[in-house]
Amino acid sequence: MIDPGDVEKYLDLQIDPWTGIGKCDLHTKIELWLELIDRAPLKPLQIIDIVKTYTIPRLTYLADHSDLKAGFLQHLDQKARTAVKEWLHLLSCTCDAILYSSTRDGDLGITKLAALIPACKLGDCTELPIHLMTP
Repeated sequence: MIDPGDVEKYLDLQIDPWTGIGKCDLHTKIELWLELIDRAPLKPLQIIDIVKTYTIPRLTYLADHSDLKAGFLQHLDQKARTAVKEWLHLLSCTCDAILYSSTRDGDLGITKLAALIPACKLGDCTELPIHLMTP
């Protein structure tokens, strides 16, 4: 039983039965996660695989259950882009399409949070599958 004013951590979200889901600090979480991944003795493509498999889905879940603005999502994308370009030894002026394009096209296939989270929220509101909403 949770007392009034107390919060319980569930699936990395702070839940208060009186006020709902609390705000989570995604800015510090992404910095911490990217720093921990950077310290791992892995090859660049192994690091990218970890980001795609673990970091981005965790960020997606937390961002989907938080009330975030588009500017903040773009800031999170910028942090991820910068880290990926450093790991791959790319210039900062390298086109971002290389990061976001599909792997079947020969690119990295990293999910863009600024595009995915609003689509997820729209899917939650309309209760339709996201693939049916795109033309």
